[in-house]
Amino acid sequence: IKLVSIDVPLTQVHRIVKDQEANGTLSEFLKMCMELEDEVEWWDKDHYKGERFVKKTHITMRFWQETTQSEMKDQFMSLLGASVEIKATALLWDETVAALEVIIPEATMDGRALPASNNEFVHITIWVAKDAKASMSNRLPDRWKKGEAQRVEFAAPITTFGSISFWDFENNPIPAEEN
Repeated sequence: IKLVSIDVPLTQVHRIVKDQEANGTLSEFLKMCMELEDEVEWWDKDHYKGERFVKKTHITMRFWQETTQSEMKDQFMSLLGASVEIKATALLWDETVAALEVIIPEATMDGRALPASNNEFVHITIWVAKDAKASMSNRLPDRWKKGEAQRVEFAAPITTFGSISFWDFENNPIPAEEN
């Protein structure tokens, strides 16, 4: 297991961004994306088209370099596939990465206790510049405090949903029957 995540459908994540763009709050972020990508546009009424937009949108709960395999299995095996309600509260970005700041609950939709994410900044990375890494999203709050990143807080938290899964080292969710 490379990581434990809450997988959030790409279309839901991009709908949050698109709705905020319609409100005029994210025009600066999308302008930056257009400058750094060959093409960025709203595609097929489902999501943004652009090579740097993350395709497998998720919240990392545990990462293999920071916890043991047995801890990941002990804490999350019984939660695999469980639905989780998520609240997106802001978008943070700099010239290397962009991420939705999110709040996750203490329990799944069916009431089972959900361990907190090990990440101090709980987020969904949505965009990564060429030669950057998605993990760079973890430093966005500190960069924002230093004036090196942008942050747009949403007028109200936006609800979306995801489900818990394990990922392999090729960054693919592991089918439940293999766990």
